[in-house]
Amino acid sequence: MDYRARMKQRREELGLTLEQVADKLGTSKQTVQRYESGEIKTIGIPTIEKIAKVLKIDPVELLGWN
Repeated sequence: MDYRARMKQRREELGLTLEQVADKLGTSKQTVQRYESGEIKTIGIPTIEKIAKVLKIDPVELLGWN
């Protein structure tokens, strides 16, 4: 499972909508959807850290590096 699938799975586990995650990240719902779908291919480390914080998961776990 790649980080995009883990991101979506974790968001759903927490019962968060795309819009809720977007609000917490300070971005649009469409951007979060594009992260999850893989349409945005490269996400910087600071953004990964923000996403991980919102999803209450370690960035290393989110990326599958554990």
